[in-house]
Amino acid sequence: MLWINAHTYAFLDNYFLFLTYIGDGLAYTILAILLIGFQFRKSIQAWILFGLSSLTAQFLKRAVFASTLRPYAYFQSMHIPVNSIRLVPGVQIYMQNSFPSGHAATGMSLALLLCFWVKNKAYAPLFLVLGLSIAYSRMYLFEHFLWDCWAGSLIGVVLTLLGYALLDHSQFPKGNWASKGLKDFIRRKGKHKNQEKN
Repeated sequence: MLWINAHTYAFLDNYFLFLTYIGDGLAYTILAILLIGFQFRKSIQAWILFGLSSLTAQFLKRAVFASTLRPYAYFQSMHIPVNSIRLVPGVQIYMQNSFPSGHAATGMSLALLLCFWVKNKAYAPLFLVLGLSIAYSRMYLFEHFLWDCWAGSLIGVVLTLLGYALLDHSQFPKGNWASKGLKDFIRRKGKHKNQEKN
């Protein structure tokens, strides 16, 4: 943590802040909303997988490992000088609920889901880098330890693998409507209006 903190730079702060906002569920939410326009099934699956990874991490961090200290509080408790730690301006430093990282769980879940859904697999390494960068941003911002991010990433990957396999195999939710999106209903309404005019 101290090594990572010694290698933080003002010109990178906004980049890692942006990444951490993505891991906060912003990107997952935007993806799930956009998918409503193209396919209800994928939108619903995205919401389910987001909830599965995020809620599991939040349950563990708040109910099971609630007393685990965040890096800043840990160093204080060990009487390690914290005045030399560089904190990114504008970031609220939390003291507890460190394990596991919810951002890492969400980020890796999103990255893996994109690997499944995007047909061109040449993008898969980019999605992996995105997920790992979101996890790293939590250490860069001095919010989580490496093991917090590792555990969060593992939760995101394992639950997304299992959840996606189950959802994809069962084609949940079933029905013709699920394979359609809002664009199909809008197009159908447009056709009906044209037929009525004719």
